[in-house]
Amino acid sequence: MNKERRSFWIGAIMVVLGSFGFAMKGIFIKQAYGYDIDATDVIALRMIFSFPFYVLILLLSRARGAKLPSFTRKQLFSFGIIATLGYYVASYVNFVGLQYVTVNVERIVLFTYPTWVLLINKIFFKKEITKIQWIAIGVSYLGIVITFVGSLSLQAQNDLLIGVSLVILSGVVYAVYLITSEATMKRMTSLQFTCLSMMIATIPVLVHTYFVNGLEIWNHDIDVYYYMIKIAIFSTVLPTLLIMNGVKRVGADNMSIIASAGPVFTILLAYYILGEIMTYQQVFGTVLVLFGIFLISSKGSKGMKK
Repeated sequence: MNKERRSFWIGAIMVVLGSFGFAMKGIFIKQAYGYDIDATDVIALRMIFSFPFYVLILLLSRARGAKLPSFTRKQLFSFGIIATLGYYVASYVNFVGLQYVTVNVERIVLFTYPTWVLLINKIFFKKEITKIQWIAIGVSYLGIVITFVGSLSLQAQNDLLIGVSLVILSGVVYAVYLITSEATMKRMTSLQFTCLSMMIATIPVLVHTYFVNGLEIWNHDIDVYYYMIKIAIFSTVLPTLLIMNGVKRVGADNMSIIASAGPVFTILLAYYILGEIMTYQQVFGTVLVLFGIFLISSKGSKGMKK
């Protein structure tokens, strides 16, 4: 095996492991919801426990010679809005949605965010959508409808309509984040962008938590913090680093396709760890969504993981 091919396979393995880590996030959150905790405290603790790692990564990057670009006040404000959208608003809405639906439904609905990137670019920036991309969008949302119908009879759903609507909204917000972040991302490395975004987004998260409960987030059961630490390390920091390094080796398009394994991981983990049931309609809907995303990714659409 030559050096280039070996590098590609190493990158592919990194993307698979990163996708596995992201897939575990919903599992950990569902386990934490078994205790007396809400989405506000979950996202606050996730950001708090992740924050030191991103500071350390940024400092190590700087020690190796990577310099941060200078920002005007206007640019810094714009960066703050972008980071808040991607790492606070989208995540918070998603976490709230998980209170209403199973992990399986949440992951497969959220995974359609590339279709929202296409639609938003079409509506607001007049970017053309190809015939194959329209087919991919139709197939993906047909898969969501089938998944939704197949989930109606499951008792594990507290309120399927509310939950699915929130997860879709999370995907829309994340798509807006991806589109608006392009210019800012070009001014720095992807590692710097991710670290700074997470650090900046921690501020509105803590402000929100303060107004909700006065930052009373340290009176939960000890197991809650155990899950939050796992989310921070294994479903936030490590997957981020693995995906970013994987992209350098395999390219963004290949990453999007390989990362399609994420929902499959989630389905299997939810079945074995949480005991969630998958109906035949959900399985078929999942296949359709993955096929639609595969079509979009294979045609060069940008793909990123939350």
